[in-house]
Amino acid sequence: MLNSSLKVGDTQREIETVLGNIGFGWRYTDFLKRYNTTIRDEAHCGAYQAISVYIFLDEARRLVKIEVLDSYTMP
Repeated sequence: MLNSSLKVGDTQREIETVLGNIGFGWRYTDFLKRYNTTIRDEAHCGAYQAISVYIFLDEARRLVKIEVLDSYTMP
């Protein structure tokens, strides 16, 4: 969804519009110039899986890259 909705160079306003439509409780850290969320919903990932998504901005607050990381836990 993010790859089809966002592209490198998008403004912070464009990013926030897309994130608002997606949901998942995104947080922005100004020091890191990064949005992040962790998805633990079984409808979107496994029972013992979490997906962390990071959206990095540059100094002009434009999209630089998106990272998606999987993590797994034991029951």
